[in-house]
Amino acid sequence: MGGEQQIGRSGTLNVPGIIGLGWACEIAMNNQKNITKNLALLRDTFEQEILERVPDIITIVGKDTNRLPNVSNLIIEGVEGERFMINVGNQLAFSTGSACSKGKPSHVLRTMGYELSEISNSIRISFSKFNHLDELDKVLELMTNEIKRIRNESFRIRLHTTVI
Repeated sequence: MGGEQQIGRSGTLNVPGIIGLGWACEIAMNNQKNITKNLALLRDTFEQEILERVPDIITIVGKDTNRLPNVSNLIIEGVEGERFMINVGNQLAFSTGSACSKGKPSHVLRTMGYELSEISNSIRISFSKFNHLDELDKVLELMTNEIKRIRNESFRIRLHTTVI
């Protein structure tokens, strides 16, 4: 903003914008504790429910550690993450790894001691402040059905190839 009349250094300050940004930051800081608490509740409820619906085949990465309140990373035995993503990716938003390592096994999971076979069976689900507990049933039903479908299909393929 401003013009050459300012001796070659134009730059009139946007005072209303600066004040507005300050208020927005203050509001965000005041709400952050509640947002973090709600995200952790959403994540923990999701993880508890998915473990109840599909027991003994899911590992929750970092479950007993201090971690981000909005991310759940699951390793689903017998369900390749990429295949799962292709099958339900148009209905849910999740990933098989970080955006910066697309197509490569997660170096973080590798460093944590997970095998490549486990890493390929991992999916990451992120929640936002716009998600609510009442949305979880739909997500859990979709995921549970797809996990069971893929595992049953894989079992039939293994059984068929063993018989032949």
